[in-house]
Amino acid sequence: GLGTSQQVAMKYYYTDLPPHNDYLRLALEIGIPSALFYVLFLSKEFLDSIRRRHREHAHFINFPVTAICLYFIIMSVVQNIVDNVILFPFFLCLLASYNKFCVLRAAEAGR
Repeated sequence: GLGTSQQVAMKYYYTDLPPHNDYLRLALEIGIPSALFYVLFLSKEFLDSIRRRHREHAHFINFPVTAICLYFIIMSVVQNIVDNVILFPFFLCLLASYNKFCVLRAAEAGR
């Protein structure tokens, strides 16, 4: 379950340190399918932001979202970003706002 990676690491790997890798930590705590879902989520948002770069013509928001998605993909390898109480919800709110902005922008353009 959530928050049990330290106990799992102690039981099977004889260390009390949880992994400093979000992908491994999610796989330990909530299973491999959930960790794959997280990878797919980050990849989808990153690729969508790249695709929207040419369509939406909103570089003032597109570039930061692409950079932040790439940051989360890279930093999840070496840090526990998902456990950060402030940073991860802020990231999710940014993605939700960005997606809503793109939907509204497409509606204005009549697409």
